[in-house]
Amino acid sequence: MSGELWEEQQKMSVFDYLPKSIDTPPTEIAPHSGYAIAGQASLVNYQIGSDWQSATIVAQSPATIQIPMFDYPGMQVTLDDQPIEHYSKTDNGLITFDIQPGDYLFKAQLNNTRLRTTANIITLISLVGLITWITILRRKHT
Repeated sequence: MSGELWEEQQKMSVFDYLPKSIDTPPTEIAPHSGYAIAGQASLVNYQIGSDWQSATIVAQSPATIQIPMFDYPGMQVTLDDQPIEHYSKTDNGLITFDIQPGDYLFKAQLNNTRLRTTANIITLISLVGLITWITILRRKHT
């Protein structure tokens, strides 16, 4: 699969993983960094991990920043290691926050919720149980 068909599949498959608050999937592939949607600010040294994003923000005026990351439960946004309030635009569900002029170290991190932690524990117990069961079966046949 390549070309337009591949891009269409990338856009449509993301709908399976979107937060409940989003009614329609994105129509374009996400940008590689955050940006100011209001005011004057630049984001430099942008880094992206599987469940986090960070950058240095230099704001020349009050600004509204939007990052290419959906606002899932458990999301924490910090400026200079201090948690800040953030919100998501209802049309795209992306993390958005307001800042005052200045230089900041920004980080958004998806932390586990109780439900995720419980599900991870159940998965781990199931995996240990499966390995134990296979080991017992192998011993019986030898």
